[in-house]
Amino acid sequence: ISGKAAGTINPNGASDFALDLASTGPSLPLALGSTESPIKLELQALSVEVAGQGTQSTLNISATLPSVATNLAKAEGIALALHSDAFDLKGRTGPISGTVTADKIGLDNPTIAPLLAGKITAKVAGDLATDTIVIDSGSVTSEVLDSGFNGRVSLADGAIDLNLRAVAASAALPAAVRGVLAERTQLSAALKRDANGNVIADAIRLVSGAFSADGQASLADNKVSADVKGALADISLLSGDAKGAITFALNAQGASTAPDLSLTVNSDRLSVAAREITGLKLTATGKGDIASPAADISLTGSVNDEPLDFKASLVTRQGKRSINGLSLSLGDNKVSGDLALDDRFLPLGTVALDLPDISPLAALALEKADGDVRGTIVFSKTGNAPHVAIKATTDSISRGDLSAKTVTIDALIANYVAAPAISGKIRADSVTSGGTVISGIGVDLKRDGDWTGFSGGATVAGIPATAEGRVKIADGTTSVEIASGDATIRGIKAAIAQPSTLSIANGTASIEKL
Repeated sequence: ISGKAAGTINPNGASDFALDLASTGPSLPLALGSTESPIKLELQALSVEVAGQGTQSTLNISATLPSVATNLAKAEGIALALHSDAFDLKGRTGPISGTVTADKIGLDNPTIAPLLAGKITAKVAGDLATDTIVIDSGSVTSEVLDSGFNGRVSLADGAIDLNLRAVAASAALPAAVRGVLAERTQLSAALKRDANGNVIADAIRLVSGAFSADGQASLADNKVSADVKGALADISLLSGDAKGAITFALNAQGASTAPDLSLTVNSDRLSVAAREITGLKLTATGKGDIASPAADISLTGSVNDEPLDFKASLVTRQGKRSINGLSLSLGDNKVSGDLALDDRFLPLGTVALDLPDISPLAALALEKADGDVRGTIVFSKTGNAPHVAIKATTDSISRGDLSAKTVTIDALIANYVAAPAISGKIRADSVTSGGTVISGIGVDLKRDGDWTGFSGGATVAGIPATAEGRVKIADGTTSVEIASGDATIRGIKAAIAQPSTLSIANGTASIEKL
């Protein structure tokens, strides 16, 4: 590094000082922080100018840093500038403004990282007092974020009092919430932190199109308190077949490690697939204790004047968790069961299905479907491998342009979490998708280690076909091995000449030896 410095800094009199440093190579590496929390800097240039009387000095500081890296983030292409036109050098107080830009910020947080895409600019203007920083205005902007803040920060005890506001492109927010948001989302809040570390967020408001929420939250003396209320004025954002609005309320009170929780969702009227859902009310209460969770859930209302009643309880006794009294009734439709939960919250037990008309249940899920389903779902476990056995029949079932008639399923899905393998039988008189009719479906499945072997046949658009092979799903990849297959097209029989493989991963299919 090379540079020059000249002049005088006099806190009690006149100052006229200038410092300029520059790296003779691409940059000067600097290491700060600790072994556990290192900070690595690359300094390219630094400039400091001080001029004027000691209590009214003009101060300019600028720096260029190709990169700054910590354990959590890395910023590249940083330019920093600080200015004061009346800084008290002796008291280290006075008005100050600054700007920091970064060409790129890499952050190992999938929730926040999209908000910091592209070039980032941060600006602040305020006053530095002996024990307080007063922020008159501040902002952080990126390609998708426009935020601002003002308030004060105590240097003596760490207390903070800030007013925050932000407008973000909804496309940069988590995918789970984008569906109910408009193009942009607005957030505002008043944040306070006292000298003891207690935090209060007041006047929280989130607005985006038809979605809105207001509330407050605090964490003080290891106790949490939160109260949020909101509404979705247009339920069609969740499903194009639905119309109406819902309101919701969320409350949390008590010890931060085990607060009492409650959630309510209400709707006076919803219309889904020509069915009217009225007086809908979902209530969930419980204890947010990871070691001993508990909850009671109920859902009531009516669908086309047929009464709806759902209830279930999550219970923990002597360290064992279970879902007791699982019961759903809607008209003639019934679902019931009792389930134990293992250490991974995977179920053990039986759920019985008697659904002569699934359409009102589909309406509750904001979907349009018709048909019947009857059968049982049995959850079990061998060692640490969970299994689910499905025995189900339907005379007919349809959703959109997909329909099936006279379907029978008798299957066991072994180790369904880590490496699912299926054995059993599937039979169907017909399956119709758009204008394509598949009839005479008969498929036998059997376990082959981590693989599922299959053999069977069907008539597809009038073409008889059979196939035999095996399939495996593991580590996000679906692998299919086709040992043999044939089809008869207008009296001409065609067959696979040799075993072939198909692999599907990350949306890409690879075929070998077909």
